[in-house]
Amino acid sequence: GAAGPGKGMADFLRRQQEQRSSVRPIDPNEAPAAKRSRAASAKEQKLPPEVPRPTFPVREAAAARQSEQRRREAVETLRAQAEDRGAQISVASSRDVNLAEVGRRLSAPTLSCDWHASIGVEDEQEAEAELEVALPAERARGFLQEELSRRVSSAHLRSLVTAGVGTG
Repeated sequence: GAAGPGKGMADFLRRQQEQRSSVRPIDPNEAPAAKRSRAASAKEQKLPPEVPRPTFPVREAAAARQSEQRRREAVETLRAQAEDRGAQISVASSRDVNLAEVGRRLSAPTLSCDWHASIGVEDEQEAEAELEVALPAERARGFLQEELSRRVSSAHLRSLVTAGVGTG
């Protein structure tokens, strides 16, 4: 019977030694085996199917032709509008106009609306009591543009008068 318990103990020790040799030493920097195996098995099991990239038709040539056609149509429309407007413009004839008379009219004094300058001392106190309304900025700008336009026209006509007087 002594060989039986010794042999059983020897078998037990061999199995323990085999188990120890199959167990690896633990690396403290290594992730736990359970997480590694789950992540690896999840990647293997749940990979999404490969989806092909979509390809869209190339329409650059068609778009370029369409934009060129639209540009040509816009140019033709603009030309037609310019021709119509040109036909509508009419110029008054200056054939029978006496340039000397026009020159005298231009040289005449212009009237202004300086009514503030003619107010007396008595009326000034009454004027201060009245409500004063300022012109909108756009209106003042319009007055300035009209005045400048008149001055340009006047200067142009004066040059015509002096040229006409010199030749006549």
